[in-house]
Amino acid sequence: MGVHGLDWVICAFGYHAGGEQYFDVKCHKPKAYQAPLLGREYHHGVQDCYSLVRDYYSRELDIDLPDFHRRDGWWEDENHEPLYEKNFAKAGFIKMQDETDLQKHDVILCRVGRTHHVNHALIYVGDGKLKSETTPDCVGNALILHHPHGSLSVREIYGDNWQRRTAMVVRHQALSQTNL
Repeated sequence: MGVHGLDWVICAFGYHAGGEQYFDVKCHKPKAYQAPLLGREYHHGVQDCYSLVRDYYSRELDIDLPDFHRRDGWWEDENHEPLYEKNFAKAGFIKMQDETDLQKHDVILCRVGRTHHVNHALIYVGDGKLKSETTPDCVGNALILHHPHGSLSVREIYGDNWQRRTAMVVRHQALSQTNL
């Protein structure tokens, strides 16, 4: 859909090489741009790790999550409110008591770099397959999808490096009774 929600009408008119007039009208239903889940560029607040979680949940699970205003570097200010801890419950997530009992679609919240707060979200994707887009094969069955600050979004193994940074695991309440 376009910015204003209306179809686009494109008209073309002119003359053919032989001097004959032509007139053509086409109607288009514009679609908003959707960045891919894998390999998207990083733009804080627009295409960052939380945006990836929102888009993943929308495309893979048909669950719409709210957006929250955030400025780049908020996690370096010890007086800033803890955005992930404060807002994930509002988005319908519950904290899991056992961080090792991961299910596909769980969100893993981490501390990365110099931070006073949890500042990065990973999505546990297990075998790494996505239903909403075609992706190259990836080896492993303990894979995460995430969007590192300043880099392209990637899948990688949820190994020791990420496990040491994990602060908590949250699961959406719509998934707490199922294992999609």
